[in-house]
Amino acid sequence: MKKEAVTPHPLFAAFKTDSTMETDGILLRYPGFEVKVARAGGANKAFGKLFESRISKPYARQMKMGTMDDDLASQLMAEVYHDTILIKGTCRAQDAAGKWHDNSIPTADGKIVDATRANVVKLFSTDLAELFRDIQGQAGDFANYRQMDMEEAAGN
Repeated sequence: MKKEAVTPHPLFAAFKTDSTMETDGILLRYPGFEVKVARAGGANKAFGKLFESRISKPYARQMKMGTMDDDLASQLMAEVYHDTILIKGTCRAQDAAGKWHDNSIPTADGKIVDATRANVVKLFSTDLAELFRDIQGQAGDFANYRQMDMEEAAGN
């Protein structure tokens, strides 16, 4: 017997995400830098758990009152993203000669350094906050993790 092709309802095509993509991550490319990121939410349960234990519970009062220090908030969020969103070993940076370095990030002075937790947190919370905001936006956008998008990228 031949199976009939099932066409999902348009609502599911628009909103259903792929849990494997949410945890395995998507590749984000920037000039001279690329990184693979898991979804901030969805099937990536580690993000929600760590966000709650490191930020929302301990700092609930400050957050509610609007008195949480911005630098502390940025650092804590960068730590949570390093620990639960960045797929380990996928940061790559390109040096001035055009050579790519695995598990590395760039610095403001053009050097390429290891993508350690401390270096990534500094890059995100201090050196390139706008890069971090973009990564947060990409990781939080469910549309980047939809099954339909993966099939379209494969040419199906």
